[in-house]
Order: sequence, then structure tokens, then C-alpha cells
Amino acid sequence: MSIDLRHSAWRQLPEEVIISISYHVNRLPFHRISTLKSCSLTSRAFLRPSQAHIFASINFDISRTSRFVVFQSLCRTLLKNRGLGLHVRELQLRSDTPDLYELHIPALNSFRTMLGLNKFTFICGRRSGDGTSDPEDAEMLIGWEQFARTVRGNLNFVFSLPTLRTLELGGIHNLPSTLLVSFMKMEHLLLDSHLSIDSSMNATSPTGLMVLSSIRLQSLTLREVDSGVVNALASMLAYKPNGLKRLDLAPVRLAGVEGFSGAVWNLLRLGGRGLQAFEWEGVSARPHAFKPIDLSTIRTSLRHLSVSITYSVWFAEPQVLIDLHALLRQLSSADVALEVVTIKTAFAGASSGDGSSNLTDFAGFDLTSDPEFLDEWSDLDKILSHKKAFKKLDRIELEYVRHTASSKATATSSLAVPVRGNSKSFPPNKGFGTPPSLAEVAYTKELEWWTDTACTFAERLAGTRARGVVIVFGESKTRRRSWAVFEPRSPEVVGGQDSFEWRPMRVGY
Repeated sequence: MSIDLRHSAWRQLPEEVIISISYHVNRLPFHRISTLKSCSLTSRAFLRPSQAHIFASINFDISRTSRFVVFQSLCRTLLKNRGLGLHVRELQLRSDTPDLYELHIPALNSFRTMLGLNKFTFICGRRSGDGTSDPEDAEMLIGWEQFARTVRGNLNFVFSLPTLRTLELGGIHNLPSTLLVSFMKMEHLLLDSHLSIDSSMNATSPTGLMVLSSIRLQSLTLREVDSGVVNALASMLAYKPNGLKRLDLAPVRLAGVEGFSGAVWNLLRLGGRGLQAFEWEGVSARPHAFKPIDLSTIRTSLRHLSVSITYSVWFAEPQVLIDLHALLRQLSSADVALEVVTIKTAFAGASSGDGSSNLTDFAGFDLTSDPEFLDEWSDLDKILSHKKAFKKLDRIELEYVRHTASSKATATSSLAVPVRGNSKSFPPNKGFGTPPSLAEVAYTKELEWWTDTACTFAERLAGTRARGVVIVFGESKTRRRSWAVFEPRSPEVVGGQDSFEWRPMRVGY
């Protein structure tokens, strides 16, 4: 009898309350899925709201045997209960071995149940972002024509979904250029892992021209794609030259840098005239690899510039900011619209072959002990304190990211330090004003290194026009919190130099 009363009580709750409960359960940092499953068994009223969160995001690397089996089981469930597929909003599917997809032909039919899909990631062959450009990579990739007809049909079905807004694709040779045209209807497109296209196919058919006349692409990420793909995109974006708002670039690490940058410069001139955000992930061994890219042509629209740098124990020359210096000099004019400069910093240790670091790497490595390393940060301060330029600069973000691309995202917290005033009043290791979440992640050696280093860097940026420097720890964008302390005369600050109040601030676009 008590069970019936309990279920009756749940049914009396307004639907809005049940949806709100499910929403907050889904935000739990741990045991989220198991808790949602328990909620779905509590009452029928919780069933659909819980299922909606459980199946909203599906992420599989089917290279692993355990995930291979689980993925097939999930797909069978979706095919038997097609209503569950309507809850899927994000699907990520990766495999280091291309032929594994042929073993999933029946399972991939479940794609046709995902009629509300918003984001789709499909990577086959070598893992994207591994930083290599070896000729043997071709053996790890697969040609579009090598996929079974059923696989191609299911992929085309997903590509054509009207709800699809974000697409990430990589590891495929000879992708039909007609498909690339259809991708112009996406809002966010990410092409990586040595993707190439078959340019012999006609991309200017009546259907293709109709798509190009209504381009919706706003954000484009290019990571290790060949210049042929970039040139093809440039010719398509030329139909709407002011539509693209964000461009993120990571060139092929060694071979093909010049061809990539030249093709991107062509894309900027033809289809990037309204760009508002530009990100460049440089090549450590190839300074100025971005040339002939010239950002001065978009200085009146560009608001956010982001550059990734890497400090390495192998070649610790003080020249990691050389690309950022050059790009900012291109923007040094009175009419520049730049508001945010983000510097993403990584540390490449010597203890592992994949470039990741461990605790011993930091024991004898202190880049701030050598004045030369800090001189280039002082030079950056001089560039950003130009009397006639960067009048709209709001903040500088110093963000720490893990060097290995495949690393899992860590918890994120931020600490901002004043860019003016007496720095001795704000020792970096005293925890003054530190948000509580920082204490949860500051025990690792990497973050301790970054805490000291970033605060030292921030002190060198005391003369810039920016209102503050934001120091960001971690990588997770979805759970990102940023804090800022501004100069004493700013209304954002309460008290004098020795008394500051933390203020939350939204970061990013």
C-alpha cells in the first residue's frame, strides 16, 4: 500500500518539477547515469525525462573491444525501441582501425532513429590531433568508396538531417566534394585527421548551387587537412563572404605547412571577411608558419584572437610567443576591434613518448628563472600597450591545457590577478581570493607549475590596455567558471590595492 501511495505522490507532482529534478540530476559530477536510471525506475513520471538525459549524448571509441560490444548492444536497443533514438542529441563515434566500421553495418542502421541529432562526430583511422604527419598515416585511413553502400547510406542520412548543427569528420580519403557542399548548411564544421576530397566530382550541380546560396556556416575548424580541402571550402564560402564568424586552425605539423597556410589565406580573402574570432595552433619547430595570413584585412571585425603555445623540456628556447607577436603587430592600428586575447599554454614533458608530462618533469624546470623567457612576455606587454591601438581590449586570458590531445578534460577553475598595482600584495601561492573549486585541482604538479608561471606572466602584462588578466585552469568549456580582479580605480573592484573583491565574469563567445 505504501508503494502505491508513493507512486501516487510522484504522479501529483507538476511535470515542470519533475523535469527540473531530472535536469539537476543530470548535472551531477559523479554517478550521473546510474542516478538517472534509478529515477526512471522510481515512477513512470520520471521515465521519459530520465531517458532524455541518459540517451542525449552517446560517445564511443569502438577501437576498444569492451566498447565495441557495448556499442553494438546499444544500437540493438535503439532499433528495438525507436523512440529512444529521438532523445539522442550528440553522437561521437571513433575508431583507430577503419575496417571496424564494416563489422558494424547492422548497428549503424540505428542512425536512422536519431531524428533529433544536433552534433555528429565520425573519426576513422588515426586519431585526430595526434600531431603526426607520417606517410604511413595513409594506411590508417579509409577511402569513402571503400565503405559499404549501407554505411555510406546511413552516413548520408545523418548528414542530411535538418536538425544537425555541428559536424566533425576526419580520417576519410576522397570524400565527394558534393558532400562538402552539403556541409555548408551546418553552423559548426570541424574537419580533421588528414581528410581529403575527391575534387573530380561536380560540386556545382543545381542542388549544390541551391545550398551555396543559403550558407549557414558560422564556425570552421581545420585540423591537419590538406590544402585541397581548404581551397574547396574557400570557393564555397565566397558565395557568402561575411557569413563565417570563427576560424580555428591547426596545420599539418611538419609537411605541408606552407601549402596549408597559403590556402587558408585564400579562404580568408574570399570567405572570411566578417571573421570575429581567429585561433592559431602553431608549430613549435616552424615559427611564422601562419604566413602569408594577414589579419589586418579583418582588423575591424576581429574581436577574439587565440594562440596556442607549448613549453618543452626538449627545446626550451624563449620563442614560444613569436607567432602571437607577429599576429598582433598585424592588428596594431587605430581601428582594430580586438577585445580578447587568449593564450593557451601547454607543457610537453620528457618522461613519456606521447609528449605528456609527469611529476618528475617539473622538478628541475622553471622557465621563469631565465630572464629570456620573461622578456618575450614583456615584449607582448609593449605591443598591447600601443598608444593608438587596442583601445577596445577588455581582457587577456592565460589558459592552461594538457599537451596530449587525447587527455580527458579536467575540472576547470579560474583565478584572475590584477594587472596593475603592487604585485607583492598578491603572492601567487597564498590563495588570496581563490575560488573554492581551485583547491580541488591545485594538488597536481602541473597545475602548481602553471599557478606560479601564469601569475608571473600576468605581472609582465601590467602595461596593456586590458582591464584584467584571467588565468584559466583546465579544459572543460561546458563547466567553465572564470573570475577576474580589475585595477583599483575600476568600479568592478571594492577597496584599495590590498582589498579586492572577486567578481564572476562570463568568458568566451
